[in-house]
Amino acid sequence: MNILILGGTGFLGKWCAKVLASNNCIYVVGKGKMFQSYNVTSYESGINNLDFLFHLSIEKKIDVVMHFVSILLPSSNADNFIF
Repeated sequence: MNILILGGTGFLGKWCAKVLASNNCIYVVGKGKMFQSYNVTSYESGINNLDFLFHLSIEKKIDVVMHFVSILLPSSNADNFIF
């Protein structure tokens, strides 16, 4: 199965990628430290780059998208949220 993980460099996304990589093709889009191991292909981009995400999903024949992106930090609140 081809799985696209958005926010894959965060805690949950990285854990899911690691667990799912043994039996699936994992593609991670995120910012920050990218994967150096496992069976994961990483791309540094934001989720606002819709053209990139669209072409990636078509090119890699993505079956599942997992969304772990958050623009809020643990120390922030709804007042810090940018629309």
